[in-house]
This record gives sequence, C-alpha cells and structure tokens, in this order.
Amino acid sequence: YMRETTPFNMTPEDLIKRIASNNIQTRKSFDFFISYSYLDQKKVVMLFKHLNKQGKVCYCDWTSDHDFLKREMAGKYTEEVLKRRIEQSKIVLYAKSQNANQSRWVEFELEFAESLGKEIKEIDIDSIVSEEISNELLKIM
Repeated sequence: YMRETTPFNMTPEDLIKRIASNNIQTRKSFDFFISYSYLDQKKVVMLFKHLNKQGKVCYCDWTSDHDFLKREMAGKYTEEVLKRRIEQSKIVLYAKSQNANQSRWVEFELEFAESLGKEIKEIDIDSIVSEEISNELLKIM
C-alpha cells in the first residue's frame, strides 16, 4: 500500500494563478455570491444548503474555495479571488446582519459588486430561523 502523502498547502495566490491560467477555475459560474460575516456562519450554512436544494449554484468562500482561502492568509490575493468570484456570479446575495455591517470584507464585496453593476439582493439573517429561511428567500427571488 502507498503510505506516502503529499501536503496540499494551497494559498490564495495559487488560486489566482489558476484562474488566470484559463483552467476550470476560470469557467466556473455561480447563481449567487453570498456576502456574509464569518460570525454568522451557522445561518449562512442553512442559507447555502437551502439554495443548493433549489438547484442554485452558490459561491461561499468557506465551501467553494476552502482549499485556497484561509483566514490567516487573507490579503491582496484573497481580494483578487473574491473579485473574480463576484464577476463569475449572476447575483450577490448580501446576508445582512449586525456582524456583516461591521465587516470590512462585506463592505469590500458590496462596493466591488456595485462598481460592476451587479444585482445585489439582501436577506436579513439576524431575524430568521431555519424554518423561516425559505419564506425570506421567496421574498427576494
């Protein structure tokens, strides 16, 4: 049996290189780019799963690019990755919350989306619980 393992230590810079090299990362497209605060991760997981069940392809950094984007490596390459993913998305879904209102990353994502003229839809995740998520989404879709 093969017992040798190779560490998979990828970085945001590695992902930018892959996107720029016209590989599969370049051809990805998403129905929604979810802009959120990591402090709201539990509710965002519910939102993400619900949208996937509806057949929507969502971009959420902690799932879609988890091998490359790491909180301790956040910087200019992370910004470039997020810009490309916003460009590849039809709609930016802003998971509005008290936490998101204080996030510089959410602010950055929304400002970039606006500069591109992307449609931005908002869902107030502070006020929802799991059984209400589908009703809130129906209002914005």
